[in-house]
Amino acid sequence: MAITTGEDGLVKVWDYLREKPLYQVKYEGSANCLDILRRSDVNKGRICVVGYSTGVVRVLGLGETKLEMASVFKAHDTPVVKVKYSPAQTMLVTASDNGEIFFFEVNGFSELGKYDPLCMLVLEDNPRITDLKWDGTSSNILVSADNGYVYEIPKPTAANIDNKETFLVEDYPMRKWKIKMMEF
Repeated sequence: MAITTGEDGLVKVWDYLREKPLYQVKYEGSANCLDILRRSDVNKGRICVVGYSTGVVRVLGLGETKLEMASVFKAHDTPVVKVKYSPAQTMLVTASDNGEIFFFEVNGFSELGKYDPLCMLVLEDNPRITDLKWDGTSSNILVSADNGYVYEIPKPTAANIDNKETFLVEDYPMRKWKIKMMEF
């Protein structure tokens, strides 16, 4: 099985071996990115998340004959450019094209409908985020941006975040490095 997204808002599930589409669904906005929740006994590897140009994030269940909407929420005011589940299946992170990073608590082992907003961080100077990856232990994310910087951001925990009034956390600890191209 493979899943693709497109600028027309189409999400399509493919039979990879037969090279044929199984089913598809179209939503408003350009679908920019997707990720599949790592397989567990509960989710069976049949949950994916899709980020859209409208700032909306859709969580979809891959049924036998169709895609089913499991959850939908507006994570950003600008296009979502990256979505990524942590390897431990406890966190979803979304990134927008203006340097915002939003963390959501999830549970890929039992509560598949859990998408609790935890906090939002904004990278200095609002660079466009070009990629993000979790480390193997789900304790940090690495974020690359179009300003040439790479950021290492520790995973926030609910115990360390006060989000009663706002999800925005300022001055969150992170390390950053400037990547420079070698000249020949």
